[in-house]
Amino acid sequence: MRKWRHDAVLHLARYLVEENQLVSAEKVLLEYLNNLSPNRDMKYLHYDLYAKFVYGLLLIKKNDPKGPRQCERIIEIFVEDCGHLNYGNRLNIIYQSTMAQAKKAQ
Repeated sequence: MRKWRHDAVLHLARYLVEENQLVSAEKVLLEYLNNLSPNRDMKYLHYDLYAKFVYGLLLIKKNDPKGPRQCERIIEIFVEDCGHLNYGNRLNIIYQSTMAQAKKAQ
């Protein structure tokens, strides 16, 4: 049940980023990220990494240069360290799309 809640919250945050509701998205993401503990169970690793990826998307939308680096690093972790090539490819599509939207908005 907890995994479903994490999943729902993170999809909500991503939706808010896509809809340029950046203040609300940041509140949701910071609430999630600030509640991570050092001894967190590894079964939540994918959710936590995805949260950091979505936060990177938020930073891109805010024109923060840390955003692209953060997204690229998370994609790299999923692909190289976790071995999730297909998931990494899907994240890369989202990342590239967000980058294109941010450039278009400038």
